[in-house]
Amino acid sequence: MVWKLENGPVIQWGWTPRNIGQVRVNGIDVIHNRLHRDDHNACIINSAKHYLGPASNVLADPQALVSDIVLSNIRSEGMNLCAMRLYALSSWWNIHIENLWIDSWNGLGSARQASRFKALSNAAGLSVLIGNELRGHSGLSILNYRVAGERITKEAGNWRADGPGRLDFDPVLWKRWNAQ
Repeated sequence: MVWKLENGPVIQWGWTPRNIGQVRVNGIDVIHNRLHRDDHNACIINSAKHYLGPASNVLADPQALVSDIVLSNIRSEGMNLCAMRLYALSSWWNIHIENLWIDSWNGLGSARQASRFKALSNAAGLSVLIGNELRGHSGLSILNYRVAGERITKEAGNWRADGPGRLDFDPVLWKRWNAQ
């Protein structure tokens, strides 16, 4: 159980390219969520941009690998700012978010509540690699994501940033993620 105050996410990786694998997080109840700061270090689940700030958008490392992560059975009550901000500083394979339940959004408006997913690049312009979720089931899988009881899926179209799912993911990553 986590009593969520005003700063930072509940689950966090990022800040610099890393090699992380075989991680399982299961069964988190977030209570009294007071997060209202809208920045890249927000939401329930977060992979933050590089700690050096805006000029660091070229400090990703395609050779580093984050893989085989399962985050499951996460319930966040109250008024939430956002579900996830995912800035990939390392290549990603097999990232699974299962049974994420958001009670409701706060009153700040859908643009500020948007979840994000973006693959960053290194100084040479080489982007990190993200597995293909639609073909090989090796990218970002979001399964049984619910907001106010409504199941959010790509097929239903309710995932969009201005819809209940509040997913504002980079269009170039369309095949790299799925919500079912």
